[in-house]
Amino acid sequence: MIMAMIMSIASALFLALVPAVAAGDPLEAHPSCDDTKFIGVVSMADDGTIRMHLRSMVATAIVESDLLYKPGDSDYDSIVSHLGGLAPGQSKSVRPWC
Repeated sequence: MIMAMIMSIASALFLALVPAVAAGDPLEAHPSCDDTKFIGVVSMADDGTIRMHLRSMVATAIVESDLLYKPGDSDYDSIVSHLGGLAPGQSKSVRPWC
């Protein structure tokens, strides 16, 4: 339970920072989605587990992470919705959350 809570907090912080770092201004709260087309790749395993490999790189900072979400995790449905759906065996590029 504690590990799941830590992962949720770490995921939220990472996802909040990725668009700002990718836009080149880590202090900018809401960068334009036009500045960053994709922030990574996501795939779904046969058991429904979502694996997200997210990376944002600018000259002064690199942020990279692998995140796993299982069916029933608190953010699972919102991630699938953000991706426009995802099926087992499918992979997609991930747009920034902004």
